[in-house]
Amino acid sequence: FNGVNVGTVKNIEISKEDPKVVVLLLKVKKTTPVTEGTRATLNMKGLTGIAYLALIDKGVDTRPLTKLDGQDYPVIN
Repeated sequence: FNGVNVGTVKNIEISKEDPKVVVLLLKVKKTTPVTEGTRATLNMKGLTGIAYLALIDKGVDTRPLTKLDGQDYPVIN
């Protein structure tokens, strides 16, 4: 989260609704301030090109992220 390790990827799968979308299940520390403005991006690290998921929040929308009806978990875009 903004450069700090706050969790792990628990599961990765292709979306059943849209095969161009990859769905990740994340385990994020409860103290992480994930908001409606938090975005997820896939980044590469160093010369080896190891991929990692980055959660970025620029403070644009500071409302806490909550799950919507029909969702098992809140969804970070």
